[in-house]
Amino acid sequence: MKDSSVINISPFHQKRGSLKDPEMWIAAASQNAFDTGAGIGALATFAAFMSRQRGAVRYGTIIPMLNNLVR
Repeated sequence: MKDSSVINISPFHQKRGSLKDPEMWIAAASQNAFDTGAGIGALATFAAFMSRQRGAVRYGTIIPMLNNLVR
């Protein structure tokens, strides 16, 4: 019987040549675009309750940029 930690970590292992696969990059880009779109919807909801002094435009620019850098 396998150790449960090995079973839980195994999905995070990748094949050595997976970074050369264009389908993987297309899937990653589409996930990133969807995630950014969902984040913009949430940000629009928050921005509706912000005052002008809070800088909604600044946050609306910085948050998606940071999201794309992290992912």
